[in-house]
Amino acid sequence: MENNEIEMNFEDKRYQSIQEAEKKILEMAKVQISNSFESLKDKADGITKLFDDCIPTIPTNNPQIYTLVTVLNLLLKNEYSTFIDSRKSVCLNGNTLLNEMISFKVEQVNFHCYSLLKGFFENVQDDVLNCNFIYEEIERYGQIAADLYEWVDSNFTIISVKYSEDVYDEEM
Repeated sequence: MENNEIEMNFEDKRYQSIQEAEKKILEMAKVQISNSFESLKDKADGITKLFDDCIPTIPTNNPQIYTLVTVLNLLLKNEYSTFIDSRKSVCLNGNTLLNEMISFKVEQVNFHCYSLLKGFFENVQDDVLNCNFIYEEIERYGQIAADLYEWVDSNFTIISVKYSEDVYDEEM
């Protein structure tokens, strides 16, 4: 076997392994999205209360929930907005948010939105938009907040796989 054949065979195996891993990651993310939504679907009043309780005049009291509302809007509407605008858009109340989640199509998230979301989920030195936007910080607000975070995080995982495939395809 020539070096070129070995190298090509290695690249084929590498690509196949990456594809298999991505498939498993996507399956796990989809299960988590489904589980999170199942847990939330009958809790519209609890979602509304979570957001209403976190509207003091000073946003520093509950920064993780402010960030969660902003990230939900970014994901669902493909636009980065203030907390107030995000709240009016997708997080007005629990029913509004649940309806937005039902109609959400992860395929519609554009690269610009993905790049902004990366700033919340990936701790890459100076590119972090909120270093406290992690599960452990959100979880302390209760199961509803944790389920919302997991729903967003799992959708981000799917989007990450989508855009990492694009980068890998460009390398080939």
